[in-house]
Amino acid sequence: MDSSDWGANRLGAPIAPGTTSSLTLTVGFYDILIQDGWGGKLYEKYDTPIGSDPNYRNVALDAEFEFYLQNNFAADVCVIKVKPAGGSSWQVLNNAADNITPGNRISFKLLPGIYAVQVYRCVTVLLVNWPDKYFGPAVAGYNVP
Repeated sequence: MDSSDWGANRLGAPIAPGTTSSLTLTVGFYDILIQDGWGGKLYEKYDTPIGSDPNYRNVALDAEFEFYLQNNFAADVCVIKVKPAGGSSWQVLNNAADNITPGNRISFKLLPGIYAVQVYRCVTVLLVNWPDKYFGPAVAGYNVP
Protein backbone atom coordinates (compact mmCIF):
# COMPACT_ATOMS: atom_id res chain seq x y z
CA MET A 1 0.00 0.00 0.00
CA ASP A 2 1.29 3.50 -0.74
CA SER A 3 0.07 6.93 0.35
CA SER A 4 -2.36 7.16 -2.57
CA ASP A 5 -4.28 4.15 -1.22
CA TRP A 6 -5.28 5.91 2.01
CA GLY A 7 -8.72 7.41 2.24
CA ALA A 8 -9.66 10.94 3.20
CA ASN A 9 -8.37 12.64 6.34
CA ARG A 10 -11.09 11.90 8.89
CA LEU A 11 -9.78 14.11 11.70
CA GLY A 12 -10.35 17.39 9.90
CA ALA A 13 -8.19 19.39 12.33
CA PRO A 14 -4.95 18.76 14.24
CA ILE A 15 -5.13 17.22 17.71
CA ALA A 16 -3.19 19.23 20.29
CA PRO A 17 -0.89 17.36 22.70
CA GLY A 18 -2.70 16.16 25.81
CA THR A 19 -6.14 16.37 24.18
CA THR A 20 -8.49 13.86 22.62
CA SER A 21 -10.49 13.78 19.44
CA SER A 22 -13.27 11.52 18.28
CA LEU A 23 -14.88 10.58 15.01
CA THR A 24 -17.78 8.39 13.98
CA LEU A 25 -17.10 5.24 11.97
CA THR A 26 -19.26 2.33 10.92
CA VAL A 27 -18.41 -0.94 12.70
CA GLY A 28 -15.85 -2.85 10.67
CA PHE A 29 -12.15 -3.37 9.96
CA TYR A 30 -10.01 -0.39 9.05
CA ASP A 31 -6.49 0.43 7.97
CA ILE A 32 -5.39 3.33 10.20
CA LEU A 33 -2.62 5.84 9.58
CA ILE A 34 -2.04 8.75 11.97
CA GLN A 35 0.67 11.24 11.00
CA ASP A 36 2.14 14.27 12.68
CA GLY A 37 2.14 17.66 10.94
CA TRP A 38 5.50 16.92 9.29
CA GLY A 39 4.61 13.61 7.64
CA GLY A 40 5.98 11.34 10.37
CA LYS A 41 3.94 8.19 11.06
CA LEU A 42 2.76 8.15 14.67
CA TYR A 43 0.54 5.10 14.27
CA GLU A 44 -0.04 2.67 11.41
CA LYS A 45 -2.09 -0.51 11.66
CA TYR A 46 -3.99 -2.65 9.19
CA ASP A 47 -7.24 -4.64 9.49
CA THR A 48 -8.01 -2.97 12.81
CA PRO A 49 -11.42 -3.86 14.27
CA ILE A 50 -13.58 -0.85 15.16
CA GLY A 51 -16.72 -1.69 17.10
CA SER A 52 -18.77 -1.25 20.25
CA ASP A 53 -16.23 -3.00 22.52
CA PRO A 54 -14.17 -0.27 24.26
CA ASN A 55 -11.00 -2.24 23.47
CA TYR A 56 -11.64 -1.57 19.78
CA ARG A 57 -12.44 2.12 20.05
CA ASN A 58 -9.39 4.00 21.32
CA VAL A 59 -5.88 4.67 20.08
CA ALA A 60 -3.48 6.27 22.57
CA LEU A 61 -0.63 8.11 20.87
CA ASP A 62 1.90 8.04 23.67
CA ALA A 63 4.77 6.24 22.00
CA GLU A 64 8.23 7.67 22.48
CA PHE A 65 10.67 7.57 19.59
CA GLU A 66 14.44 7.22 19.83
CA PHE A 67 16.61 10.09 18.60
CA TYR A 68 20.24 11.13 18.78
CA LEU A 69 22.31 14.28 19.01
CA GLN A 70 25.86 13.96 17.74
CA ASN A 71 28.65 16.18 19.08
CA ASN A 72 30.55 17.60 16.11
CA PHE A 73 32.32 20.25 18.20
CA ALA A 74 36.04 19.96 18.93
CA ALA A 75 35.29 20.00 22.69
CA ASP A 76 33.28 17.75 25.00
CA VAL A 77 29.59 18.46 25.52
CA CYS A 78 28.39 17.97 29.09
CA VAL A 79 24.73 18.98 29.21
CA ILE A 80 21.89 18.69 26.70
CA LYS A 81 18.50 20.08 27.69
CA VAL A 82 15.12 19.97 25.93
CA LYS A 83 11.68 21.35 26.69
CA PRO A 84 8.45 21.15 24.71
CA ALA A 85 7.69 24.28 22.67
CA GLY A 86 5.84 26.66 24.96
CA GLY A 87 6.78 24.55 28.00
CA SER A 88 8.35 25.89 31.17
CA SER A 89 10.47 22.95 32.39
CA TRP A 90 13.78 21.82 30.93
CA GLN A 91 14.62 18.10 30.85
CA VAL A 92 18.31 17.18 30.99
CA LEU A 93 18.94 14.32 28.55
CA ASN A 94 22.29 13.16 29.85
CA ASN A 95 24.02 12.55 33.14
CA ALA A 96 26.35 15.52 33.72
CA ALA A 97 29.19 13.10 34.51
CA ASP A 98 28.81 11.50 31.07
CA ASN A 99 30.59 13.85 28.71
CA ILE A 100 29.82 13.46 25.03
CA THR A 101 33.20 13.54 23.35
CA PRO A 102 33.74 14.94 19.84
CA GLY A 103 32.30 12.66 17.16
CA ASN A 104 30.11 10.70 19.61
CA ARG A 105 26.39 10.89 20.11
CA ILE A 106 23.80 10.59 22.84
CA SER A 107 20.62 8.59 22.23
CA PHE A 108 17.38 9.41 24.04
CA LYS A 109 13.61 8.96 23.76
CA LEU A 110 10.98 11.68 23.46
CA LEU A 111 7.36 11.97 22.49
CA PRO A 112 7.07 13.47 18.99
CA GLY A 113 6.81 17.24 18.88
CA ILE A 114 8.59 20.56 18.70
CA TYR A 115 11.24 21.16 21.37
CA ALA A 116 13.63 23.89 22.42
CA VAL A 117 17.15 22.43 22.66
CA GLN A 118 20.20 23.74 24.51
CA VAL A 119 23.69 22.21 24.33
CA TYR A 120 26.44 23.19 26.81
CA ARG A 121 30.19 22.70 26.96
CA CYS A 122 31.61 21.33 30.18
CA VAL A 123 32.47 24.83 31.39
CA THR A 124 28.74 25.73 31.27
CA VAL A 125 29.13 27.67 28.03
CA LEU A 126 26.00 27.58 25.87
CA LEU A 127 27.00 26.22 22.44
CA VAL A 128 23.62 25.71 20.77
CA ASN A 129 20.23 27.25 21.44
CA TRP A 130 17.59 25.93 19.05
CA PRO A 131 14.16 27.40 19.91
CA ASP A 132 12.12 25.06 17.67
CA LYS A 133 13.45 21.65 16.63
CA TYR A 134 11.15 18.91 15.37
CA PHE A 135 11.54 15.47 16.96
CA GLY A 136 9.31 12.84 15.42
CA PRO A 137 9.29 9.69 13.34
CA ALA A 138 10.43 11.59 10.23
CA VAL A 139 13.89 12.30 11.76
CA ALA A 140 16.50 10.08 13.40
CA GLY A 141 18.47 12.87 15.07
CA TYR A 142 20.59 15.97 14.64
CA ASN A 143 24.25 16.87 14.36
CA VAL A 144 25.49 19.60 16.69
CA PRO A 145 26.60 21.92 15.09
